[in-house]
Amino acid sequence: IPLAAERFEGITPEQMVEVGLRSHVHPLQEVVVGEIGETLWILFGTVGLVLLIAIANVANLFLVRAEGRQREVAVRTALGASRPRMARQFLLESVVLSVTGGAFGLALATVGVRFLLMIAPVSLPRATEIGVDGLVLVFTIGLSVLAAVIFGLAPVPRRAAFDMVTVLKGTTSTAGRRRWRGRNALVIAEVALALVLLIGAGLMVRSMGALQSVHPGFERPEQVLTFRITVPMSAAPSPDQTPNVHQRILEALENVPGVSAVGAASGLPLERRSNRNAILARDADAESVSGFYKGVAGDYFEAMGIPLVAGRLLTWDDLREQRLVGMVSESVASRYWGSPDAAIGRYIRHDSRDPWRQIVGVVGNVHDRALDRIESGGAYWPVYLENFVGFPWMVRRSLSYAVRTDRLDPATLLPEIRQAVWSVDATLPLADVQTMQDRVETSTARTSFVLVLLGIAASIALLLGTIGTYGVLAHVVSHRAREIGVRMALGAREGQVRWMVLQHAAWVALIGIVIGLGAAAGLTRFMATVLFGVTSSDPATYAISASAILAAALLAGWLPARRAARVDPMTTLRAE
Repeated sequence: IPLAAERFEGITPEQMVEVGLRSHVHPLQEVVVGEIGETLWILFGTVGLVLLIAIANVANLFLVRAEGRQREVAVRTALGASRPRMARQFLLESVVLSVTGGAFGLALATVGVRFLLMIAPVSLPRATEIGVDGLVLVFTIGLSVLAAVIFGLAPVPRRAAFDMVTVLKGTTSTAGRRRWRGRNALVIAEVALALVLLIGAGLMVRSMGALQSVHPGFERPEQVLTFRITVPMSAAPSPDQTPNVHQRILEALENVPGVSAVGAASGLPLERRSNRNAILARDADAESVSGFYKGVAGDYFEAMGIPLVAGRLLTWDDLREQRLVGMVSESVASRYWGSPDAAIGRYIRHDSRDPWRQIVGVVGNVHDRALDRIESGGAYWPVYLENFVGFPWMVRRSLSYAVRTDRLDPATLLPEIRQAVWSVDATLPLADVQTMQDRVETSTARTSFVLVLLGIAASIALLLGTIGTYGVLAHVVSHRAREIGVRMALGAREGQVRWMVLQHAAWVALIGIVIGLGAAAGLTRFMATVLFGVTSSDPATYAISASAILAAALLAGWLPARRAARVDPMTTLRAE
């Protein structure tokens, strides 16, 4: 800071701190990856939670399958089959199922990755290198084999827990009831993890809704076509010739049919090309503020749809006659002088070596960097200035153009725009061609990307949780068929039987919801960097997500409950 203060004469270190100028030291990797690194960690955690839910679901299904095959295992054991032999058989069956599932998942992932790359934000680093490669293949095969080994040996009996006589008689054992508790615990874990993902997806939906309601500061961006033109030294050898080339291009574009306004600036909103520095004001009512600086030309504000709040706009006469004038945004005017009207006639400058420039106009605020960032405002100058920060002149050779049209599709103007530009200089290329609506969508791309992935993960988690709950309840109903038959024989009504099963589902879901709410309160704090307009502890999102989980659990329990209510007590007791 002292070195910077020495570079900018007249600015003390204290003043630089007051306006928010300070040193920022970051690792190169952080600069290259940027904020997307935090997004990728969130997505990595999301995938991990889905994997845990899938593991819990598969474990539950294998436990049910193992219990269903206990009688088969007992018969094989009675006939002399050894545990290693049965283990090999069950392991082989499990390997076939796991590898088949892994291959199907790999094929689905190949298609899914292509789809996700289509909607991935442009800021995602090295996106072209993302794909299903050898490392992913090895990981998938390894995970499938590991799952086969862990779950495939579940049906193999243990010496202490396996009573062959009890199983052959068909009576319920303590080990069976322990398995029920184990399966309930797995469902509770699924519910809790699914709730965490559902809350995360809900927070992203709220953030996206808040972003959609943010006004960018300019009107009808879908009608504005933007591109960038750089005037090389060969086209304008001297600095004062550069504005003339840009003026001729602007005049040629104004004559294109369908064009209602044309302007240019050193940087467009959401383009992240604007310079940022202290805006020094004379006779101000507040301390110095930091903001953006833009050089503008032509009918920039009309083309962008940025409203004029007070005063007038900059003109070509201001540039040609080198009048010491400028413009500020509404927030800067209000911060310094209390109102836009009070700012007209006041003076600002960029640096202590600059002459004071009179404010001739105040325009509306715009989101210059991103829609999810609060802007401090900025100042606007002509694209060519003399005596700027100690230099004899400052010229903008590269300008971003904004062309407003009444056509439904601004892209249809592109051939005519190229011809208009080439009529001035056939060597000038148009770069970064897109509409302002494209820039707005790019600004929200990271939030949209996280929302899509969290939505997919939450949907899968909710589906797996529902399947897990249904599986456990269906198994419980089948094992309690005799009990249910006795209850109905003693006068229990169908509604009471249904409620008994649904009550089981509700208790399992409520326990999982309580655990999931606690886990979400801790884990969603890491999403703060991708949230906008909502806190990570938003009560409405938590309540809606918990209600959705409870409704899914009751829905999963409805079919087993209805099946239990239709049990014929005479048939059940006769079978027993």
